Amino acid sequence: MLSESINSLTATVRIDGREVSVVGVPTRIDMRQSDKENAAIKEAERLIKKGLV
Repeated sequence: MLSESINSLTATVRIDGREVSVVGVPTRIDMRQSDKENAAIKEAERLIKKGLV
């Protein structure tokens, strides 16, 4: 699930069976959809690595 505002997105990402919600992932208006999805996945992976989820 991907929801966008002007310069950021909110997404729920499933990684290794975990659902991780990320909020405020920065985006640019000219980014492709796949780049936005990858940005959300990278943010979710970063949160997992830091032990925040």
